[in-house]
Amino acid sequence: MIEGKLAQANGRLKAAAVGVRIQVKGDHLYLRATLPPRPGSDRLHSFQQRIALGYHANPAGLKLAEQEARKIGALLDCGEFDWSVYVKTEAKNNVQTVSDWIRRFEADYFSRRRRSPQSETTWKDDYLKVFKTLPSEQPLTIELLRAAIDRTEADSRTRRRFVDVCSRLADFAGLEANFKPLRGSYSAASAEVREVPPDALIAQWFDRIPNPAWRWVFGMMATYGLRNHEIFTSTFLSFPC
Repeated sequence: MIEGKLAQANGRLKAAAVGVRIQVKGDHLYLRATLPPRPGSDRLHSFQQRIALGYHANPAGLKLAEQEARKIGALLDCGEFDWSVYVKTEAKNNVQTVSDWIRRFEADYFSRRRRSPQSETTWKDDYLKVFKTLPSEQPLTIELLRAAIDRTEADSRTRRRFVDVCSRLADFAGLEANFKPLRGSYSAASAEVREVPPDALIAQWFDRIPNPAWRWVFGMMATYGLRNHEIFTSTFLSFPC
């Protein structure tokens, strides 16, 4: 398994006092280290960053990544690390569209959790609704994700969701983005309070539903507070007979 070989490679780097580690994101390998700011960055001091190598997460790619990690470690030690070589490499390897990254993100997402009605609903409601607003055939960039966030209303639930989801996609793609300042001050406490009809009115409408199957659905939702989709994905194994 690649996880075991990755741990061994990082163990060798640590034992050799190389300040670079190899990471797997999706099906590609990245290097992570404390590096000087990239060209054009407004940062003044070195900080933790990733370098996209373009190597696939397999034994051959891992061998190349370890060699590159040692090389970068040596350059950092003697103060000769230069971003220009790696920026060109990243630009060549990362010319992937938004749809490419979303497809890889989805595969990684479901590789870490079982596909079920609940996980499918979370994917569609929390992630796919955001991803569908992105221009699918354009290269994925920090500026593109920032523009998508800026189009949402400030201090709203939607803004918070866009910041969270775009941040995760950026991290997955190896983009050093910090969207947290855009998150705003939304909280559940600030959401509009909804008026819940009294029990008597709910009971009246229950009796007015002619179809017995839909009457049962209405009753379950009213009794247990189920959301629209939950009534169709819930299991009743724990219910008393």
